[in-house]
Amino acid sequence: MLTDGEIAAFVRDGYLPLRGAVAGEVVAECRSVIWSQLGEHGILREDRATWRAPVVRLACPEGGPFAAAGTSPMLLAAFDDLIGPGRWWRREGVGGTIPVRFPSEADPGDAGWHIESSYPVGDRSFVNVHSRARGLLAIYLLTDVGQVSAPTRVRPGSHLDVPPLLADAGEDGMEWMKASLLAAEATAHRPT
Repeated sequence: MLTDGEIAAFVRDGYLPLRGAVAGEVVAECRSVIWSQLGEHGILREDRATWRAPVVRLACPEGGPFAAAGTSPMLLAAFDDLIGPGRWWRREGVGGTIPVRFPSEADPGDAGWHIESSYPVGDRSFVNVHSRARGLLAIYLLTDVGQVSAPTRVRPGSHLDVPPLLADAGEDGMEWMKASLLAAEATAHRPT
């Protein structure tokens, strides 16, 4: 499914866009469900005056179009190519949270740099150099974005700067927030 060049780009950059991996009609259905959930919070698609917060987080629904998005044949083939067949847990959906971003000059409070946490220790999230319980993070962009519309920013190659920071913490790892702050500093030299 993925070309040798795409796999090499993933290894080099730490991410790989898969444009069109989910059918357009499935993405449209996902957006309809999201707008319905936002409506339950008084946020209406047709009334921009109700778009007060810079970001609203929703729990990702299970089933329906989200199951179709999370099990797209193109995505499943890409996961096999990147991680290896049988080396990952197949989730029947997208999962996680959906950050819905609205035009705003206000700080949304979550637009900084971070690394993905791997596992809980008590009530806190931790990460270690082995990325326990984490093999790949899939981010689904359900709308087009540009430089001024809350894009997901990445620093190509930053995944190469983080392991040395985590190595000294050993198998126990370190608290996610501390690791994120260290990673943000260590990757600042990378282009965005």
